[in-house]
Amino acid sequence: MINITINRIRWHLADEGITGALEAVSAGEKGRRGYRKVDTETKTVFVKAFVEKGLPGLLRNYLCPRGKKEYDMAAYLLSRGVATPKPLGYGLATRNSYVAQEWMEGTTFLEKWHEEKERKELLLSLADLLALLKKHHVRHNDLHAGNILCTSRGLSLIDLHSMRIKDGFDETDEVSNLSHALAMLYKEMDEEDRNGFFLRYDPLRFSLLRTRTEKTIRGMFTRWVRSKEKRAFSDTSKTRWVQDRLYIAGMDGRADGGLSEVLKRDRKIVVERHTDHVRKVYLTRRRLKKAWQTHVVLVYMNLPVIPQTYCLGGRTLRSPGYVCMEDLGAYGEELDRFLDRRYDGMSVRERRIFVGNLAGFLGGLLRKSVIHRDLKGCNIFVLFDGSIRLLDVEDIVFQEPDAESVRRMLIQLNTTLPGRISGMDRIRFFLALTHALDFNKKALFDNVVRASRSSEIVYEGVAGLQRENW
Repeated sequence: MINITINRIRWHLADEGITGALEAVSAGEKGRRGYRKVDTETKTVFVKAFVEKGLPGLLRNYLCPRGKKEYDMAAYLLSRGVATPKPLGYGLATRNSYVAQEWMEGTTFLEKWHEEKERKELLLSLADLLALLKKHHVRHNDLHAGNILCTSRGLSLIDLHSMRIKDGFDETDEVSNLSHALAMLYKEMDEEDRNGFFLRYDPLRFSLLRTRTEKTIRGMFTRWVRSKEKRAFSDTSKTRWVQDRLYIAGMDGRADGGLSEVLKRDRKIVVERHTDHVRKVYLTRRRLKKAWQTHVVLVYMNLPVIPQTYCLGGRTLRSPGYVCMEDLGAYGEELDRFLDRRYDGMSVRERRIFVGNLAGFLGGLLRKSVIHRDLKGCNIFVLFDGSIRLLDVEDIVFQEPDAESVRRMLIQLNTTLPGRISGMDRIRFFLALTHALDFNKKALFDNVVRASRSSEIVYEGVAGLQRENW
């Protein structure tokens, strides 16, 4: 290994042929992390910079620089047959450290997962990788699906600076690797996927490991949501303060149009249509806080299931504030009005397609632990292109669906849609929505039917508010 100083960075290189590429890297990187890709005559070099802040960061950079640790961990993995980008050297500066690696072409496991329709082989490869990490006592500590690359040579690990080699590798370490790797995928895996994965990973202990992993994933999701809620009113990668407004990233300059009309007013909210957006004014701070936190969490989840969020504004001593979002009024209508207008003219095939789409939309949200606690027909918006959005964002919660929450949701929906919707279409919807849920479906169905029958049907139709009996 050669030692050389370039641009005030002390480099320790296993490959002296990359010194020319390092001329483009200088000490004093800003931000939290920096990345640079440089082509040489023989290879492409990827340089990652770790930026330390404050006294704790200065001490960490002196005692255990992350660039050096990533270099050492990569060398260890390669010596054990675990694929990772080949380390070429590491660099040290006063507050920064660096690692230089061979560039590895590939896509993240998460991207590949969303591209593939047949995911069985992907999951088996992931199980094999995790079994190999267990064999060599490797606890990654940040093993999410974005830190696993799918390459022409198979699966490869990246972001190794938090990794540890454990002498006493135990079940807690196993579950850490398993839960981190599966957290972003698990809600999209069906029962066959889940059993197949754990059987491949450890056929003797698959049931125990699955139970512990699922419990850990639930806890991880809850903590993740809470952390995003805490940061909802701060400058982050997803939100940015511009004067007195907090914008969703990329939405700066939106929602400046003047007032056109008031769409709704009650003791909790005022909904206004402006020339370029809809503004929801909240009359209590608690409800505004809940609404904005939910908007931000859904942005982090990358779930386009509500109108596009623009910004938060108007928070003063006298006014709790408002949320601005896209105006969908010209592009669709609420579900109850949509069905009142179109249901009778739909063919049997069109009805089945619509029922399947609606059940698929709501079922997908349940699998992602997104539940709407006021799922009336008027809080579901159907766009003319067939896509669906949820309204009244402040009534969305993030939790695992249970039989009671699904029962309440189904009763709300069942009693706020036109009574002439056929029993067969309602049954098709129930079966499509609940087929993947681990509940007693017969008991749930009977309960929903009894509760619905004892209630009046109330919905907003084309001619206004409608009240009907079953």
